[in-house]
Amino acid sequence: MVINRIISKYNLRTFGLIILSFLLVLLLLLISPIDLNVRKWITSVCNIIFSIIAFVFALIAANSLTNNKQLALAWKIIAASWFCNVLGETSYAVLEMVLGETPFPSFADVFYVLSYPLFLVGTLTIPSFTQSKRQIITDLIEMGAVLLAMFLVFAELVFAPILSEDNELITKVLTLFYPLGDFLLFYGLIILLYKQSNRLEIRWVVFLSAGIALFIIADALYSYLEALGIYETGGAIELGWISAYALLALGAIAHIKYAETNSNVKIRPQLKRWLSYLPYFFLIGVLVLLIITNNQKSYLGYITLGMGVLIVVVLVIIRQVLTLNENIKLNLSLAEKNSELEESNFILNKEIIHRKEVQKKISDSLKEKEVLLKEIHHRVKNNLQIVSSLLYLQSALIKDKAVVEMFTQSLNRIQSMALVHEYLYQSKDLSKISVKEYLTELISILRETYNEKAVSLIINIDAKESIWFGQAIYCGLIVNELMSNALKHAFNGKNNPEVRIDFKNQDGECFLSVKDNGIGISDFEAISKGNSLGTKIIKTLTEQLKGTLVYSSEEGTKVEIKFPSF
Repeated sequence: MVINRIISKYNLRTFGLIILSFLLVLLLLLISPIDLNVRKWITSVCNIIFSIIAFVFALIAANSLTNNKQLALAWKIIAASWFCNVLGETSYAVLEMVLGETPFPSFADVFYVLSYPLFLVGTLTIPSFTQSKRQIITDLIEMGAVLLAMFLVFAELVFAPILSEDNELITKVLTLFYPLGDFLLFYGLIILLYKQSNRLEIRWVVFLSAGIALFIIADALYSYLEALGIYETGGAIELGWISAYALLALGAIAHIKYAETNSNVKIRPQLKRWLSYLPYFFLIGVLVLLIITNNQKSYLGYITLGMGVLIVVVLVIIRQVLTLNENIKLNLSLAEKNSELEESNFILNKEIIHRKEVQKKISDSLKEKEVLLKEIHHRVKNNLQIVSSLLYLQSALIKDKAVVEMFTQSLNRIQSMALVHEYLYQSKDLSKISVKEYLTELISILRETYNEKAVSLIINIDAKESIWFGQAIYCGLIVNELMSNALKHAFNGKNNPEVRIDFKNQDGECFLSVKDNGIGISDFEAISKGNSLGTKIIKTLTEQLKGTLVYSSEEGTKVEIKFPSF
């Protein structure tokens, strides 16, 4: 539908600006010195057009509410009310401008009068939100005070003067029907405001309320001027009805936009807060009316009007007492919640203090254990150095080269273990050590021991690789045996001797490889049997690591060990 596409394309502010611009142009035309018949035609056509626009948008709003049948029904009834206005405006214009007859009283008034109860039924059909009994009672008292005050104003300023005029019965009845209809509109307005004040999206309520209020003001002026016999079509009062239709149309558009997006506005208007002041405004109004009628003749009678004002005052006082009681209960509840919150905060602070104390104790204990572990590693290293020194002193007294060689191998094994404890003593992490630094230092010691500085050493290990110190001791002993064998037996005068060490820790598995480019292994069967001490040490340590051991001989000797990381 073309209208739906237009509504979806433009926002509510755009529609408002367009309508406001048109109303300003119309106002300039009405106050300009143009012919009265031209103004009558302009206002009559505008009334018909804007009433049709309001009716069409109300129907679209009803059809857009597919998920809320009661609200859709309310908009259909409101659309029917506005359709009666379309018929009334059209009939009024035809009678006056085309047929040249007097439009009041006429059958056009039937459509106008019918629109008031229909609109009231539509507003009563709009669903409201669930409220507490106390809130319902407070709202009813507020509504009663406002409606009674408005009735007193209507009765004193509109109803009584109309009844006192010496007019024909039909004219008097129809003239009276309009302010009665306005009172029904006002009643519907109050019901609408109080039922929808808790909505997050209330722009459509505000526009509808403003349109109804403007309708009531325009009708009141019309009734007053008609009672005086000075009303003429084409005057500035027509702008009031046209503006009312425009506001009602904007209310329907706002509801259509809300139904399309199904979202709430970011800033919630404080409608409920402003409604709480409404009884006071109307109380002030009827008090002013009472003061004015004290010096002038009152149509209702000063006592009758005073009794009505007194009832309004009593209703406002009752409402104020209920509000004060509710505020007292809220304050007591708030004080209770604050007390519970303070108690919870006190308990929470105690818990935080306790946890901080526990954390401090744990931190101090960890620091003590760290110092203790470092001291243990330091003493173990020192003890191993003492054992190493004793073995070295003992080997210096031995003449047999084979025995000296055995002492040298034992010294290397002890140094490989002592080196781990030295790194742990110097490291911040007492559980892991850097593999590259450890093996580089170990191999440097072995090269000095065997005086084999000509052998090239390639260490392919990432500097970030680390290993648990228990596994580091085993790996160090294995590398010690393999390097010692390579330096003693692998090269035998071979040019460009080279040893390559690879290590990586990946996916929970550690891979250690030691390869030389020496003469290789000729007897794999002897190695597999593990007759030598070095071979037995390598096999035993691999088993301790829960790993696998693989020997190969291709352009030298290569030993690969795979074991799970700790």
